[in-house]
Amino acid sequence: MYGNSLSASAAAQRVLATEVTRQGILVREKLRPGISHAAADDQGESLKESLAVALATAAPQVLGKVQPWCSEGSKQQVYLERLGEYLRTGQAGQVEALRQSLIDCLMEEEAPFAQMLLFATRLCLEHVIVLSTAAVLTEHWPGCPSGVID
Repeated sequence: MYGNSLSASAAAQRVLATEVTRQGILVREKLRPGISHAAADDQGESLKESLAVALATAAPQVLGKVQPWCSEGSKQQVYLERLGEYLRTGQAGQVEALRQSLIDCLMEEEAPFAQMLLFATRLCLEHVIVLSTAAVLTEHWPGCPSGVID
């Protein structure tokens, strides 16, 4: 969805609105039946971190809104920080670390739903890398003022 930022942003805003009202896709009732409330809450937090990664990758406009969903120092938090840095600078040297950071998030995730979400996010990340405004402008307009990219 990154190539259509208006559509991605609109879809992400709808997800954000439902999460704020606790009616989102990650509420306890939508997790596996029979799971304890404590386990559901833990699993919901894990899913929320993966959802933050997916939303920020598909719609970078919401990066600042979903970053607080991730625990400090978590793999998801590290990924979001790297994603933000790449979007600001577009430096090719950051790409491999960014890809690896997403793979680290995927390898840590145990919930099948979140794994599927992160697999789809890998494709979306490739779109971000190719379509990054900062990367394209700095490659084709080396003297581009930083204010244009921001």
